[in-house]
Amino acid sequence: MSRLFKNVAYNVTGQGVVLALGFVGVKFIFGRLGPDAFGIIFFNAALTGVLTTALELGVLSTTIRQVSAHYMTDREYIGRLIRTASLFYWGIGLVLLLVVFAAAPLLVDKWINLKDISHSTATTMLRFLSITTLITLPRAFYSSLFQGRQRMELNNGIDVASSAIQQLGVIVILATGGTAFGVVEWIAGSAVLSTIAYMIIVARMFGVRVLAPGYFPEVVRRNLGFTGHMAALSLLNVGLLQFDKIVVSKLLPIASVGYYSFASTVVIRISFAAGAIAQAALPSFSELHARHDPGGLLVQYRKLQDLVSFGMVLPFTAATFAALPVYSYLFNRQVAGMLLVPTALLCLGFVMGATVNMPYTASVAIGKPHIASRTNFLALFIVIPVTTAFVYLFGLTGAALSWVVYNLFVYAYMIPRICRECLGISAWSWYAHITKVIALGTLSYGSMWLLVVIPHSYSAIALATAYAAASVAFVAGALLLMGPDLRGTIWRLPRRIAGRQVGTVP
Repeated sequence: MSRLFKNVAYNVTGQGVVLALGFVGVKFIFGRLGPDAFGIIFFNAALTGVLTTALELGVLSTTIRQVSAHYMTDREYIGRLIRTASLFYWGIGLVLLLVVFAAAPLLVDKWINLKDISHSTATTMLRFLSITTLITLPRAFYSSLFQGRQRMELNNGIDVASSAIQQLGVIVILATGGTAFGVVEWIAGSAVLSTIAYMIIVARMFGVRVLAPGYFPEVVRRNLGFTGHMAALSLLNVGLLQFDKIVVSKLLPIASVGYYSFASTVVIRISFAAGAIAQAALPSFSELHARHDPGGLLVQYRKLQDLVSFGMVLPFTAATFAALPVYSYLFNRQVAGMLLVPTALLCLGFVMGATVNMPYTASVAIGKPHIASRTNFLALFIVIPVTTAFVYLFGLTGAALSWVVYNLFVYAYMIPRICRECLGISAWSWYAHITKVIALGTLSYGSMWLLVVIPHSYSAIALATAYAAASVAFVAGALLLMGPDLRGTIWRLPRRIAGRQVGTVP
């Protein structure tokens, strides 16, 4: 089994388990603490996402690319790179902690809309949760080191364990009569514990010295050009990837912020499977590019592009079909009905985004991140006004629809450039292939929704039956439409697994 395949499996499995664990505490938080406290917790998560996305500044992609290319040949340079990035991220984290702690009363007073809890309670909760803004960037940086070494079982193992510990702690606190303060203290504390676990493994893998932040000017000069483009992309991502939550948090009640943020979190967690495959591919693509092997890179790209494009339809449609029964259990039937259409639109937008992941990863590995940063700069002038108008007019549905608008622009502007400048393929061939994927998904799942789900009043049995039947049809069609590279790998996979099992028999 290749290292790339193992890393894809680790990432997809790990993120899937983290997603499943994320449901565990939500039922208790919403049921025991109420919609406002639930909204505050997810508002903080959205706020942390906005701040860290803005201030990530391209260092994570630079780290993955540099570690994968130079760890075996220049470990002293990699050590200086890690120490410089540590200084950068821990410094930013400390500033964010102080800013959020000081600004919490103003955020509660001027931005969010409370109904059930007091101003002081909401402020205290935000201040406890500000600990997560301190450690999010350093923890993401340590994770990027494992990705650069193509040891993604490590970060996924920590993420799964820390998520399980966090959810178990939340349940115990609430089941024993704990308050909202106890919950947010535990969320912050468990995040600190997971960061310590990352640091211990980084010390074992790279040496204890790399944990000491330091500044090395030659490291900055060596990576300034590439990181500059990635930094621009990071800043632009705030306006594009987080703006829907920003507008929702201002225009709608805090409970709606919680509902939409949770639905977004579910869909984003699902999309992490595509991101996980891209993360596993980046060091491999970078290594192939460094070896001047464009043919091997293109073959690997085609396999992974088909894997992501066809494969991600299954979990995103599952999220849509499961929305009503799952949200009804976690919240209530009214909230579930309110979230159904936004969830479906989020899933459509993220399916489109997943199909772009692999071309984008190839452009970064080849050293042309400016294509994506320019795309997102131009998209600002479309997405921000459209999102604001959509949320004002259509509420949560409008916020979700903005993702479809954004990805349509990416299709129109970024894809032709990457196909031409990085992959050496026709953009029209890319569009034709993705059109087949979307058409197959629409025909398979849309027909079952119309023929089975709606006539049976959205019952859980009808939803499960329709999804299963549609999935069988979709998988059969996908095996016919996917490229020969991935199809051949799939057909050979049972024999390879059987061969490995026979080989392990004593």
